[in-house]
Amino acid sequence: MKLLIGTKLPALALALLAIAPAALAQSYPSKPVRMILTYSGGIEAVARLIALRMTEALGQPVLVEGQAGAGGSIGATTVARAAPDGHTILSTTGSTQVQRGFLIKNVPYDPVKDFTPITLSWETMIVVGASNSAPFRSFREMLAYAKSNPGKISYGTSGLGTSHHLAIEQIKLLAGTNIVHIPYKGGDQVITDVIAGRIQASSSPLFSLAPSVNAGKAKYLAVLNARRFEGAPDVPSVREIVPGFEAPPLWSGFFGPPSLPPAIVKRLHGDITKIIATTEVKARLYAGGLLLVNSTPEELAQAIKRDIQTVAGIVKRAKIQPE
Repeated sequence: MKLLIGTKLPALALALLAIAPAALAQSYPSKPVRMILTYSGGIEAVARLIALRMTEALGQPVLVEGQAGAGGSIGATTVARAAPDGHTILSTTGSTQVQRGFLIKNVPYDPVKDFTPITLSWETMIVVGASNSAPFRSFREMLAYAKSNPGKISYGTSGLGTSHHLAIEQIKLLAGTNIVHIPYKGGDQVITDVIAGRIQASSSPLFSLAPSVNAGKAKYLAVLNARRFEGAPDVPSVREIVPGFEAPPLWSGFFGPPSLPPAIVKRLHGDITKIIATTEVKARLYAGGLLLVNSTPEELAQAIKRDIQTVAGIVKRAKIQPE
């Protein structure tokens, strides 16, 4: 009798390879899932709510770990080096995934090669604000004042290389204005100094400036985002006034390690997008000045590549050097 080992073994191997991903997806998750955060503050509460609902959906605890050090690079590196089994996932920002590579030397991960995109989750509303004593009432008037009074406007941001910093550099280039950038080591002091009139304008997360605006101590001039915020519909987008303006990455999203099996990506994508679209989570996002966004994994991958080009252009034109 002739043994057909040579022909049957390859077929058997292919069959086993086809079965393995399906079996992995059916058994997933087999242990607690780590959700690594590269940010902190008020947004962390939203992530913890999502983790709670994911625990219910997955049938295993989803444990939130804050690793916001080094601009999020520590947390991103943790996930980039994790096993591709879906038990370690990343909730991070476009700033960590895209901007760090341009602004810091020797970032230990590649935003395209070292992660598996799952979905976008939300977009942070960033507002240009001013003190009530500032000599302009709108963003258009601010630009006109800056042109007529070069170097007379001090514009505060939460630091060098942040989305806020890249945005004002792009505005200066496109609008042809001489605005003095004042980098702070955090956002709280920026708002304090705007209210006191020590600086004339700033950009901050909407939820950070909102209490001062509501108290009549500051005013919104514009949003950096592509669309207006429904909670402040009269506040224009910068791109409505400055043609060609493209905001740096303001999104947040979920990623897995590289080579995460498609079946697990599909499971995580389905659960996460369903959870962030619930009334409960949307209300929490809205209260924090966040816009609900979601995407396919492919759309998130395209967003990263597009934003890499956008940030590269801003950094080059503004002559910003990595630290």
